[in-house]
Amino acid sequence: MSEPPPVIDPKRNRFLWGLAVGWFSFIPLVYGCANAFKGVSEQKATGIGVIVGGIAEVCAIVGAFVLLVSPMIAIYLLVTSWSRGQAARNIPALITMAWSGFTLFIILGAAWMILLFPYRHH
Repeated sequence: MSEPPPVIDPKRNRFLWGLAVGWFSFIPLVYGCANAFKGVSEQKATGIGVIVGGIAEVCAIVGAFVLLVSPMIAIYLLVTSWSRGQAARNIPALITMAWSGFTLFIILGAAWMILLFPYRHH
């Protein structure tokens, strides 16, 4: 006798893809911040401009599109995979959604600093 095919839970698939996509942005963001802090220590520079420069460098390497879209996709996948009574799945989803929101905040804040900060009048 043959076994019936395994049942694929679409919410579980969205959850796993949401986690993978959500934490993808962690790699370039950490690399950019590490690069920025390395530049601070080497050049004895201070200020938020150094940090923004490091993040801007990562955006140029990885692509701002990927860094903006991947957290949005992760949040969408994780919200649609939410299940009542599944704390083992909901807690990592909540942490990943918070990380994705923080990533969006950092990237959009860096873009704001790069685009609007030079035009600020003193």
